[in-house]
Amino acid sequence: MIESVKGDIRVFFDKNQIGIEGKDFYLMSRVIDATFPDYRQILPKLFVSEVIVLKQDISDTLKTAQVFTDKFNQLSFSVHPSEKIFTLSTRNSEVGEFKSGIDATLSGQDIDINFNYRYVLDCLSSIEADSLSFSLSGPNKPMVVRGVSDKTFTYLVMPMNR
Repeated sequence: MIESVKGDIRVFFDKNQIGIEGKDFYLMSRVIDATFPDYRQILPKLFVSEVIVLKQDISDTLKTAQVFTDKFNQLSFSVHPSEKIFTLSTRNSEVGEFKSGIDATLSGQDIDINFNYRYVLDCLSSIEADSLSFSLSGPNKPMVVRGVSDKTFTYLVMPMNR
């Protein structure tokens, strides 16, 4: 292992790893020599419904909904393009229930599906676009989240069973 000292930061490295140590942190990174599955194979190719919504609207609604989620953080998406309705709802027997309609552009088939709200909320900070696209493949199938004006970021959210 080779060690280098530069000011208050120490760097350790060898063929497959590097360590960086400072006053209040230690970071270790390792190269893993393995074959990983092609992520593109798990991304849905066809979608039955799409929701386009303002990022701020969905973010605010998710933050409010978290108060009412159960121990599994389950949140229901109700997408009904035929009625022009997009709602998020959740229920907790100890706290109560939450249901909120969100202004959105909807297309495709009606669908009701559940997700862990945290997984949906986590991706919002990584998307710079003001509008988001939720592309749904069908009941019990994953949802793809992208920024409307930025197709370089793709986020896959697996559904929850009831």
